[in-house]
Amino acid sequence: MSVSGSNGWLLLPVLLATFVAYLVLRKPRNSDEVLHSHTHRAIHRTSSVDTLLLSEPWKIEDKRVFVDSALVFELDGNGTMKLPSSVTHVGIEVGLDKSSELLPLLQHDPTLFVFAFEPMAERFWKANKAAKEQSRFRLVPAAVSPAQGHLQFSYLGGCSSVESISSDTSLVAQLQKARKDLGACVGVGKVKARVLTVGAVALQPLLSAIPPSVDVDLLKIDAQGHDMRVVLSCGKTISRVKRVMAEAQDIPMDHWGKLYPTALNTTLLHTFMAEHDFELLCCRSNNAVVWEVDCFYVRSQFKNDGFKFPESDDFGKQYGSGFYDKVTGDQTATDQASYPKCS
Repeated sequence: MSVSGSNGWLLLPVLLATFVAYLVLRKPRNSDEVLHSHTHRAIHRTSSVDTLLLSEPWKIEDKRVFVDSALVFELDGNGTMKLPSSVTHVGIEVGLDKSSELLPLLQHDPTLFVFAFEPMAERFWKANKAAKEQSRFRLVPAAVSPAQGHLQFSYLGGCSSVESISSDTSLVAQLQKARKDLGACVGVGKVKARVLTVGAVALQPLLSAIPPSVDVDLLKIDAQGHDMRVVLSCGKTISRVKRVMAEAQDIPMDHWGKLYPTALNTTLLHTFMAEHDFELLCCRSNNAVVWEVDCFYVRSQFKNDGFKFPESDDFGKQYGSGFYDKVTGDQTATDQASYPKCS
């Protein structure tokens, strides 16, 4: 039966009411689902590339994906990332300051490609001019966070972070006693942090675009208290990552020495990573003065595959085990987490 004339007008209110009911009753999507949906459409759509829905500050021009003016990757005709034919695995490094632990690996491994994220990119390039000639290294000038867009960033060298830094008076005194240069991290001395607005991207779009045949061997995070949120920015694509290296302070959450009050300590970080199907391998000293350690996590099926995590040249390495009483004199600070020490 055709709908026409006066009968058609009579049905209009019914159609409008049905549409309104759909809008009211449909299930809302959380931010992770929205990001996943946008990313899926972005990397699988093969026409009208300039309209792809990767959220700002990701930008797409003629199948090339940028953050600001930095080229991050290119898409092929199927919406998958183009990589050199020699590449079989990828490393991702978040938080560089002036040095990268993954960049030197490229010299000895032609099958590796490294993506690095650092909001103060010019500081890194100034110290590593030769890195611009490395075709298998891409530096993304942005912070990493589940909330894509722009964030406030407190810039102060190795203490730089999108997280709020503690100003506890006991912490200030401890830092000044142990290393005067660290006092600047909590606003002591002539040097003050500069608060900047920087771009922030999630890792989910990047991980979604990497070809399924290419392994994501390692996600290395040095985000100054923001490490958990870097993992969360992967969304469901965290399943692509075989291993994670993250840092945490080995002290109770209410200890006066917490640099970033909301950051997870070692015990909570281990629990959080276990919830994402990662097993703890070991932890090693990173910065003895502030009870900071690097912890290494792996999915169980890759636990014995012979992979070696990168070596560290950080401050704490010279102290080895037992650094709490050697440097700080505070043996009660440790979180007493039950984890193996890295050899």
